[in-house]
Amino acid sequence: MMVMGIIGGLGVFLYGIHLLKNNLEQIAGERIRIVIHRLTINPIAGILVGIIITLVFQSSSATTVLLIGLANSQLINLVQATGIIVGADIGTTLTVQIISFNIYDYSLLLIAFGVLIIFTQHKKKKIFWGQSAVGIGLVFLGMKLMSDATAPLKDAEYFQKYIDYLRAHPLGILLFSTAFTAIIQASSGTIGILISMAASGALNSLEIAIPVILGANIGTCATALLASISASPEGKRIALVHLIFKVAGVVIFYPFRGYLADLSLLTASALPHQIANAHTIFNIFITITFFPFIKPFVHLISKLVEEKKQAEDESEPKYLDSRVLETPALALAHSARELLRMADVAGDMLKKSFDAFKPGNADLIDIIQEKDNILDKLDHQLKIYISRISQESLSEGLAGVVQEHLSISINLENIGDVIDKNLMLLAKKKHSKLLPFSNEGYSELEEYHKIVCVNFDLAIAAFSSGNIDLAQNVLQNHRFLDELIQRFTENHFQRLRKGLRESIETSSIHLDILSGFHRINSYTTNCVYPIINRKNSSKAR
Repeated sequence: MMVMGIIGGLGVFLYGIHLLKNNLEQIAGERIRIVIHRLTINPIAGILVGIIITLVFQSSSATTVLLIGLANSQLINLVQATGIIVGADIGTTLTVQIISFNIYDYSLLLIAFGVLIIFTQHKKKKIFWGQSAVGIGLVFLGMKLMSDATAPLKDAEYFQKYIDYLRAHPLGILLFSTAFTAIIQASSGTIGILISMAASGALNSLEIAIPVILGANIGTCATALLASISASPEGKRIALVHLIFKVAGVVIFYPFRGYLADLSLLTASALPHQIANAHTIFNIFITITFFPFIKPFVHLISKLVEEKKQAEDESEPKYLDSRVLETPALALAHSARELLRMADVAGDMLKKSFDAFKPGNADLIDIIQEKDNILDKLDHQLKIYISRISQESLSEGLAGVVQEHLSISINLENIGDVIDKNLMLLAKKKHSKLLPFSNEGYSELEEYHKIVCVNFDLAIAAFSSGNIDLAQNVLQNHRFLDELIQRFTENHFQRLRKGLRESIETSSIHLDILSGFHRINSYTTNCVYPIINRKNSSKAR
């Protein structure tokens, strides 16, 4: 029964942490994305960011895995990540501080309060708060179950003899704690068991608790190391930074663990608080120790893990990282980056599409059509990625962003299809029949193409920045192009009436090219409607 109580209690505790993490991510998701986008190379700012993010993720290893994903997508560099890792290790101690307080008796009340909110509220944000309350309640209920399960051990003579044996083998305790933490992938779980045993009286020695704390700090690196196996060199460096940072801290602290115990004894009278304080002191100490050496340390790690340049396959997604799918706000930042990459491909096709009609440029047609194959593959992979994001529980704001990304991806793919299946076929026809445009007709097509290209760039800039003014400019250009195509079509008919040979021979091609560019501009304009609608709905609130 004791073993079942400990295992069951640990399961409830870890599930509570998981539930709390998921719902805090939903509540703070957009803010996390803003914080990530405003990262600075200043390590102090990185430390503060690390503390904030880890308070949401409830795990320094989860934060490190997130950083590996961001580095893999080139959204963060090693200097930024190192500062955040240092802050994350401080942030994770706050969770341990909270669970060291004896408020287990209120766990059921918290769960009941959370359930009441879930069943009486209809707004998603309030439901997330209710689920967060349930998560906190489960964390303390798990602590209570583990504490009750280990309570009989305080009077068990065999267990106290085992404690005396362990006291003489601190290195063995450290290694076991490292392995156990690596298996459950949560240092808070290991230290949670420790605090539960201290609260029940089964453990009465801080001397034994210190090696467990040190081992838990190393074991928490396992998750990030596993995540880095398939990561980019920068991602591998981040995992290595986290490991070396922790191991070096333990190596320095291990010979002085007695002093750490003595210092922790001075900070509180109750053993659970002493354990939590020892964990905090250790992480603050290694932060202060290594902070001045962050940049040289980063330089050393960069040398240890060298960049191996490989030929890039343009048709393979570059920024879609499955590591961050459980954090929808950040996963959407990755999909936005891949959308911009798709936009680069579509924009390159669009800019070269008119050149393909010029004499001597027939070879450009195959190049452009190959670009469309790349665009199709990226669109397919992006839709799969976004559908996986949609499987997570999403706030209304994030659900809107998902729809926005899908819409833009579809419109970019449609732009590629118009260029590939319409304009390039027209270009082949023109080259095969050696048909020239009239001078006026050529100038009008060139002018129309240039404005369509400018409008495309404006639309992508509006999406990238969320700038409503740029989006409005796209709509204005769309209206102008509607008027312009009517004028250019009428000009073409006038040339036909005059009997210009070039206009007569290229009439259908000329009008189809204008129509193709007009369709492209319509798809371009579709990309900014979600931005305008989002801004209008936020004003309405």
